[in-house]
Amino acid sequence: MDNLIIVGSVSDNPFVDDMVQHLRQHEDYSDLISLKSFLNTEFCPRFIVDENDWDLIGRK
Repeated sequence: MDNLIIVGSVSDNPFVDDMVQHLRQHEDYSDLISLKSFLNTEFCPRFIVDENDWDLIGRK
C-alpha cells in the first residue's frame, strides 16, 4: 500500500481523517487536490483530469 493516498471532501472529513491517521499518511489530504463546489456537494473525480491541458491540471 505504498502508492495509496487517501483524499476526501468536507462531508466525509471525520471518516477520511480517521483512515489517514490509521494508515499513518503524512500528507494533508485536503491540500492534495482541489475540489470543485457542486450543487449536491458530491465529489466527482472526472473533473480532476483535463487531458487537454496536463500542465495546468487542478488550476482551473
